[in-house]
Amino acid sequence: MIAANDALCLFLMGERAQGQSHLEAGNALTRACKGTPLERQVARRLRQLTEVIQQKNPSSYSGKQIDPETASRVMKQAARFIEWMEETLPADEPE
Repeated sequence: MIAANDALCLFLMGERAQGQSHLEAGNALTRACKGTPLERQVARRLRQLTEVIQQKNPSSYSGKQIDPETASRVMKQAARFIEWMEETLPADEPE
């Protein structure tokens, strides 16, 4: 999700999230979409991004296990976010 978010930010504003916190990605997404037709969707996409990051951090950095229900929910949110990015970014043209 971070890589997809970075791709959209780079496409829209020529820069990606900076800093040590993954939560900065949400700030960058908000800035990138401001004033575009995507701005209406930002709140929903931020919730998806934030939920995944909030579950990822304890699991990745402290080894905390995620229960199957939470894991399923987080995977669905991640898939929806990435699907949105794929629909939003222009497709590569074959050479």
